[in-house]
Amino acid sequence: MAINNKHRKSLKRCYFTAQHATYIDYKNLRILSRYVTTFARIMPRRYSGLHVKYQRMLSQAIKRARVMGLLPYTMMQKQYPKYAEKVEE
Repeated sequence: MAINNKHRKSLKRCYFTAQHATYIDYKNLRILSRYVTTFARIMPRRYSGLHVKYQRMLSQAIKRARVMGLLPYTMMQKQYPKYAEKVEE
């Protein structure tokens, strides 16, 4: 008996396996930025759905792109307005 579960997560497919990739280019920022979080951290395998081989290649490519200056090490912090201004007495 198959039970429909609305809250079941869909399986993640490895993008690079589907493309039959042999090398991940560090200059391809469109692909690399998919696997970087909003805080510029490399996304772990359990979230990205990549195989071990491609996760290692991806992390090396992201690190190379960071050294070359193509990707940032960290994102800029959000600037909040100053609410505590000087109060005139």
